[in-house]
Amino acid sequence: MNILIILFLIFYLIYIHFGLFVLIQIIIWTIVFFLSNFLVGINRTREMKIIRILSILVIVFILYYNSITNNILSSFIIPLSINQITFVKDVFRKSNDSASINYFENAHITWFKFWDKCEVKDFIELLDYNKAYLVSFELILDMEGFEQGDPTLLISSPILISKDSNPKLISKFISKKAISACYNYNLYHDIAKEAPSILVKYKEINLFWK
Repeated sequence: MNILIILFLIFYLIYIHFGLFVLIQIIIWTIVFFLSNFLVGINRTREMKIIRILSILVIVFILYYNSITNNILSSFIIPLSINQITFVKDVFRKSNDSASINYFENAHITWFKFWDKCEVKDFIELLDYNKAYLVSFELILDMEGFEQGDPTLLISSPILISKDSNPKLISKFISKKAISACYNYNLYHDIAKEAPSILVKYKEINLFWK
């Protein structure tokens, strides 16, 4: 029990100082290390020792290669907006909302007119496999004003999605945030004039950036 507590504290400190993905790499390496030692303890042969060393080297190489590769796999390591919304600030410990604005330079855009599951699903199907995307949602109450340069309303912090993200979850999230924004800023009279749209900005990112 004491060993588990010590490991938990070590992992927690690593998570605080280095972030989630460094922690994941270390946990995977630790599991492989202890598993290989267990197998060697059962069968103390030269072959088993070689297998242990090779397995550790392979895992280390894969983790190192992934950490420097731009188009890194996403949902195989961490689920992006599948069971719950994955916010950027929850993954990248050093990020903040003000710095997030710079993430969307040269970003792609699309529009949600109905915010429903089908519309979100069509959008997600356009994404590439094994890639992560940074996404923001802006509420547009007046398209004519938007085309003339009027400001938009960012309804939430940026989130992360992938090809495997849950369309229904994202649709409910957008609706909840849009309704909350209208309530907080007393925008219901504007909605009565014209059905609001959601401006979606998205950009492929590398999950293992520093």
